[in-house]
Amino acid sequence: MSANLPQNYCTLPEALKTCEKPINVIGMVTDHMPPTRTRDDLLCTLVLQDQELRSNGLRVRCFGRTEEFLPKVKSLGDVVILRNIKVKEFRGEAIAMTNKSSSCVVLYHESIPKPGYQAPFSGDRQLPHVATRGAAPPSSPEQLYAIYLKENLNSLELHAHSVGVQSQHQSSPRQTKFSLIEDIRPQSFYDLVGQVIKVFPTSYGEVDLYVTDYTSNSLLPDHASPNEGSNAENRHNYGDEFGYSDPVQQKWQGPFGKLTLKIELKHPHASYAQFQVTVGDFVALQNVRIKPDSRGNLEGNIFPDHLAPDRVLVQKITTSKNERVRNVKLRKEEYESTLGTSVTDEVPANRQPSAKSRKRDKKQKKAEARKHGEARLRDEIKMLNGTKDENQKNQHVQCQHGAVSLTRIRDIVNSPRLQDKTPSGIERMLPFINAKYRSSIRVVDFHPHNLEDFAHAYDDAVYNDAEQSENDDQDCMEIDGETHKKWEWGFYLLVEDARRPRIAELRTSLKLLVAGKDAEFLLDMEATDLRKDEEILSKLREKLFILWGDLEEIKAKAAIGGYTPDPALSMLGKAGLPCSSRPFECCIMEYGVPVGSKEGDEEDADLQWMRMHKIFDTTIKG
Repeated sequence: MSANLPQNYCTLPEALKTCEKPINVIGMVTDHMPPTRTRDDLLCTLVLQDQELRSNGLRVRCFGRTEEFLPKVKSLGDVVILRNIKVKEFRGEAIAMTNKSSSCVVLYHESIPKPGYQAPFSGDRQLPHVATRGAAPPSSPEQLYAIYLKENLNSLELHAHSVGVQSQHQSSPRQTKFSLIEDIRPQSFYDLVGQVIKVFPTSYGEVDLYVTDYTSNSLLPDHASPNEGSNAENRHNYGDEFGYSDPVQQKWQGPFGKLTLKIELKHPHASYAQFQVTVGDFVALQNVRIKPDSRGNLEGNIFPDHLAPDRVLVQKITTSKNERVRNVKLRKEEYESTLGTSVTDEVPANRQPSAKSRKRDKKQKKAEARKHGEARLRDEIKMLNGTKDENQKNQHVQCQHGAVSLTRIRDIVNSPRLQDKTPSGIERMLPFINAKYRSSIRVVDFHPHNLEDFAHAYDDAVYNDAEQSENDDQDCMEIDGETHKKWEWGFYLLVEDARRPRIAELRTSLKLLVAGKDAEFLLDMEATDLRKDEEILSKLREKLFILWGDLEEIKAKAAIGGYTPDPALSMLGKAGLPCSSRPFECCIMEYGVPVGSKEGDEEDADLQWMRMHKIFDTTIKG
């Protein structure tokens, strides 16, 4: 059977090459996700194939205010008719997206007849279908092409292009993506089970996880044994493949050969691996994307599922009854047996180690164990003091909206969105933009310079200059029949990007306001008179030590040495005085505050705006 593509429609390969233009397509569903809520709309994702595109398919993101605007796909094999959609490039991938003028019709797989029964549908008779709100019913050419697609694609194994869940053909049992490392290939997604060789936290809260299932893949990097190759070949810069940082290298401890896969974990998988997984554990990894690294070797990554941002695709396997774990252990025993034989072969069989050499080896092992224990203890002490690694993420400070990508401070300060053009074509600079960001930062200064001044009374005219009536009693509250002043947090943090640029002139700082409810959420404390409540002041100091390390002590020492705190919060930011401040992720809001006009006079000719930034949805744990 052959069928012509309906007029004004394009094939899926043609759609992938047609960006930013309205198009119509028809395809068979090979993967789909149920609707989820975004900020403003509902979203569901489909993957379509047709006769000419059978590999990865076309990914389609459908948006709608309610479910009646979304395609109601039931199963794989359904045929979807999409009208007036656009293909856009997103992170290097062409993705089709619906809009307010798009429409969709779904023809269910079981309702599409075989070609021998298509005659009635070449006229006015319609196949059973479900259309989005306002969509026209399927035309005769659209129905005939749907019958053609089912006939030609039904006998094929529908290729499931991963969008965060396992895909399956309707008439076949669940298809697994599980693979051994020896069988993985680039640009594909797999489920893996293996043993953890190394857990290496990198900057910005990511983790590099090194795993093996003791199968060899020729496309993996070759880790030479100590008896092979030079020392340089057998040393590794974990988490720094381009060598940006100082060349502090560690010797590879095995397994040797092309047996170990590096997997880059993003949030929330990274947090789970860093705190729940240790070297030697067996883990199950889902939806691992395999790709070549900068040297052409295979590596993997697991990104967050934007439709289910809290779903963790890394799980530690604790049961010994898991068949895949047992297989990994058997292969490990075989590998270690082979390794042991090769080492033994280097010593004549009739030659046994002397008692003196055994004693020396035992003493050396004890010394090495003691050295490692002391190093680990030093690291733990440094961690408590906040100085283990100045680029390691501070896990005690947490922020919401983890699915939002990080924005650098210098990109916030120098946002191109401030450059605006009026409808008449006149360019202008906006005083501010209403925007929210998530950023990885470190604190380099704060204001006021005394912690006692971080809380302010409502009736302080210097702090609260709002006009109030004589009967306004909001500045006070009544507790147990007594009247008490109301207090509010209010202070500034001067912050920089977590990763400092090597050129000092490129360092950019940003002043963040911490006040009101946002400050209460950050500190998990209510404001009070800190000059009278030593206990709360001490608790505040401990909280802020988690946030900025020994910055307060550094400022105090600098003041003794002649340093005068700058009210504009620029001195420490430019001077870069050393402190144990560690980077953390936080949410930043940009907004504008009117200045130069009387309150309520929005049409004042002298009205100006001050660009402001504040911290929100961020809290200190501990």
